[in-house]
Amino acid sequence: MHKYRTFIAVALLVVGAGCAALRGPSDEDMVMNAVTQWQAGFNDRDALDVVEVLSEDYSDGYGHTRQAFGEILADLDSFGVGQADISELTVAVEGETATAGPVSLDMGGSEVDFEMSLQKEDDGVWRIVSLVGGE
Repeated sequence: MHKYRTFIAVALLVVGAGCAALRGPSDEDMVMNAVTQWQAGFNDRDALDVVEVLSEDYSDGYGHTRQAFGEILADLDSFGVGQADISELTVAVEGETATAGPVSLDMGGSEVDFEMSLQKEDDGVWRIVSLVGGE
């Protein structure tokens, strides 16, 4: 009888673990993946990687749209903008929206921090809708 109970308990654990694996990554993980892709593209000045994680609705406090952000990316070095750092990043998800920050940009000797707002779009992908701060 004891072996039977042990077998049932192990079987339930295996089934539960399998179901958890089928659920896929959490929303927090998907937001982190989007921000990490943005950072890699930004640091490599790879407009395709950056624009891929920007929403069609993207806008920022400087008037940049999704397309404009991709176009100016290659010129950032001439403005003294260095690398993006997300080592202190925290993610907060509320339903279909999320915030992630700080995103620190090296501005030629000083750091400027930004916060990203993201939304889960109709295709289930989290995309960045704004980058605010840095004033």
